[in-house]
Amino acid sequence: MKREPNAVGKTLAELSEMLKSKIAQLPAHATNILKDSGADHVIDTIRDLPDLVSQLER
Repeated sequence: MKREPNAVGKTLAELSEMLKSKIAQLPAHATNILKDSGADHVIDTIRDLPDLVSQLER
């Protein structure tokens, strides 16, 4: 899940101090890290999981 604080390597306190333009870049960076580590699929949040499961079951 690329939009979780742990996925982007920042605490909530650190995120609150960052510029919005920098925060916007973090999900793409997290996606790259997860894909480079072997992830077949990357979702934004846990709320996206049911849709991914449905797609994979087809």
